[in-house]
Amino acid sequence: MKRPTIDSPESEILDYTRFWVTCAAEQGLDRAVQILDQKEDSPSWSEALIRTISEDHFGDGKTCVITDPRKHQELRVDAYEYDDGSGFAVDHDLAMNDQVSDFTAQLEFIRTDQGYSIFLTDIHVL
Repeated sequence: MKRPTIDSPESEILDYTRFWVTCAAEQGLDRAVQILDQKEDSPSWSEALIRTISEDHFGDGKTCVITDPRKHQELRVDAYEYDDGSGFAVDHDLAMNDQVSDFTAQLEFIRTDQGYSIFLTDIHVL
């Protein structure tokens, strides 16, 4: 999927975020972070890190991986435009181990002269 342009409506930013989460589910988080931009001060998001922070999330003793969001229509995907017009923060609820979870991925879409820089800023439990 092509990255949204500066002129793209919010719906295309949400679509790209859905695409990215689907990529993380199908190809793994290690591959999905490679298609995003990287901030110097950002954590090194990886499949191994997610397995560590998700250990026993469902009380079954298992670690978790991101799974297909298309199987769960109730997952929330919301964009928040920054007041200064510099871009958007987008929250996407995550399915983990084929279940709706409390985990959320947060991406930033920051406007630049070349288009949007897109960063994975956080994966956390709400």
